[in-house]
Amino acid sequence: MKSNHSNKISWLPVFAALALSFTGCKSGPTPFAVAVEMDASFTGQRVPVDLVGINASQRRQWEEKSVTDYWGDADPMRASARKHTLEFSKPGETKLLKVDDAVWTKWIAEGGAEDVFVIADLPGMGKPNDARGDADPRRRILPLNPKTWVKGTDELKVIITRGGLEVVTRQRPR
Repeated sequence: MKSNHSNKISWLPVFAALALSFTGCKSGPTPFAVAVEMDASFTGQRVPVDLVGINASQRRQWEEKSVTDYWGDADPMRASARKHTLEFSKPGETKLLKVDDAVWTKWIAEGGAEDVFVIADLPGMGKPNDARGDADPRRRILPLNPKTWVKGTDELKVIITRGGLEVVTRQRPR
């Protein structure tokens, strides 16, 4: 006589996977709306900001890239980047990269992006400010893993200040 015990055990992973799929538990890269706002101190100045989807194999290169060189004339890395450029010219202006923008397909589905690098060309900041990763005030790295952010986050917000980029979206405690 055969035991049904082995059949019950083989269904356990199936039920576990189904349960996780219904809980809405996301851990992979997910598109977010990205709002970038220029604070009121930038009267009469133009500030370009690039949003760039980066995958794991590109991360180190992008973390170590000189932001000054990135914004230099005809930088090959900027020229070839899959980027979404925002141009700011009015104090208090906010621009939004929507969650359904086609760039997300290029970044996540086609490029395997796990992060969005926010890179600004801030007036008055140059070579002395060049530093690796988030240590450079003109560069911020936004993880696309929803577990990074406070539950219910659907928009990542960055403010352009004279001192650099400030991510104001709350992250979960580590």
